Amino acid sequence: PWKLEKLPSHRTEAPVEEELNGELLKEELDLLEELRDGAALREALLKQKIASQHDKKVIKSDFDVGSLVLR
Repeated sequence: PWKLEKLPSHRTEAPVEEELNGELLKEELDLLEELRDGAALREALLKQKIASQHDKKVIKSDFDVGSLVLR
């Protein structure tokens, strides 16, 4: 027979006291903002790296006025 265990969740683990609950929610919000800032920083660094890799492969071409080019 299988034993079912109750997994802890935010709802079941939330404190009953409103003041303590409010403080914990503010702390979680601060932590979430820090995580988002870190993710945004990592995303910007990755985009820079990808752009740098792409720019290494691009061949620079100079065109004069009146020269024929494909559109």
